[in-house]
Amino acid sequence: MSRKLIDSFKQILQKKYFPILFCSLCFLIILYYGLSIIPVLSPDSFGYLDVGKGITENGLIWFLSSYTISTPLFPLLIASVISLGADPLSSAHLITVLAFAFLVFPVFYLGKEIGNEYVGYCSCILIVTSSTMWHLSTMVWTEMPFILFSVTSLLFLVKYIKNNQFLFLIIGAFFVALASIERYVGIFLVISSVLVIFIFEIYCNKQKIWRFLIFLLITSTPFFLLLMRNFIVGQSIFYTRKSMPIFDSIFYTVYFKVRGIFPSFVKPDNSAYLFLAFIILLVILHIIIIKKGNISKNALLHYFLVTSPLWVYSGIFIFLFEIVYLSWQGFGEHGRLQVVIIPVIILFAFSFFVFTYKNIDSNYKKYYTILIIALFSVTALGQISIIPQTYKNLQDGYGDFYCDPCWRNNQGIEWLKENTNDSVVYSTSNDGYQISYYLGRETFGFPCNGNNSSYCSKVYSDTYYQSNNSTIKNSSYIIIIEDYCEKKLGYRYNLPIISFGDFKQMVNNSSDFTLVKQYPDTAIYRYNPTVRTIE
Repeated sequence: MSRKLIDSFKQILQKKYFPILFCSLCFLIILYYGLSIIPVLSPDSFGYLDVGKGITENGLIWFLSSYTISTPLFPLLIASVISLGADPLSSAHLITVLAFAFLVFPVFYLGKEIGNEYVGYCSCILIVTSSTMWHLSTMVWTEMPFILFSVTSLLFLVKYIKNNQFLFLIIGAFFVALASIERYVGIFLVISSVLVIFIFEIYCNKQKIWRFLIFLLITSTPFFLLLMRNFIVGQSIFYTRKSMPIFDSIFYTVYFKVRGIFPSFVKPDNSAYLFLAFIILLVILHIIIIKKGNISKNALLHYFLVTSPLWVYSGIFIFLFEIVYLSWQGFGEHGRLQVVIIPVIILFAFSFFVFTYKNIDSNYKKYYTILIIALFSVTALGQISIIPQTYKNLQDGYGDFYCDPCWRNNQGIEWLKENTNDSVVYSTSNDGYQISYYLGRETFGFPCNGNNSSYCSKVYSDTYYQSNNSTIKNSSYIIIIEDYCEKKLGYRYNLPIISFGDFKQMVNNSSDFTLVKQYPDTAIYRYNPTVRTIE
């Protein structure tokens, strides 16, 4: 009875219409729940939103002639949706959720190309139930569109290697180019794909080196034009920031992914170590299985040729990322930058499981099947078990970042919006990113000389004081958000913060500052100096 049930289930999975039905169902689920979640904002998010809005208001020429820390594609996509009538935040949120929803299609069909339908189904299930993917889809970040473009490019590169059809190569090159101008780390996809196609054309497609040259031109031109534009306009090829130590970065990547894999009884702090130990054990086991199972060398070489776009990309991404990371100490922020290759690693892992199963001795297949089913079940059930809590956290605004109610519903910001017209506003909170967004006009960071308020200069002194090319203006307003809201961000971004108490102590003996409005979590001061300032 059970055997007949399994056979019937296999027949359903292998029907032509079922993959489309399965992917469409996943698409609708992601779209429905994703759009019901409040989008999460970080300092990077405000940059993307501001640039997207700027493109809409000032045109593409303004964007090309303005130096921004972001790559161009995401702001351009935001501007495109804004032009249809949506606001910037809703536009960005729609783009990231749609990217996640569409991702299931290339993931499934790439899995099918490098293994079979089961690789596609299993990979889709793990990705759709991953708390990491859900978090990325709700953040106003470039990660999710980048993952969509990179996985789609790998799908067409694999199809080209298998079928040798020039159209697949052109489509693959197009998506590689899109990925490279979506995130700067897309250069690793350019390098890996160029290397794979070059070797393939040399050894498998002799006399067709012209295909490689066309591929090279399409994939690399947009990225290098972007770097040239950055250097001409901003005298820097890309934006850098302080980095974590290398081990912390790698560990954070593992932790960020696997915190949702294990069941709830496994403590998150231990999950990364368990996962690393498990991967090492799995690799050793497969080496033994391949050696004992007499898998032919030709079969192994063919498999690695077909999957070369995936494992070369993953390997080069990780290796070159850390080389660049150590050399410039600023290209990498943390494991967030490396998480984008997780879907690729999942696909490669399941395809290798299927390849091993097909080629090992029949005596080992039963035990190997049990091992893989157990692996998939523990991983999937572990992720599914935390979906309700993950969704609740995301629906509540993640309780973190700038989407927290203490920012979104701040009475002080509303008062400034209604009563200050075009007056200059300074914020003591992380350079005013969030205040600027919710206020609807530019806000300046309150000048400080360090990461501690004890270094803040008295703005009413005789010395002219400038910060970020701005000077404290007469009749300006200073808004201060209470500590509990600040601390959710201060530990994360390590940017200058001035608390209620520190600011009050600083201006206590000065008549230049007047408290004009106070709420439980916010205070607003007016600056009217009695000494000389710059207008």
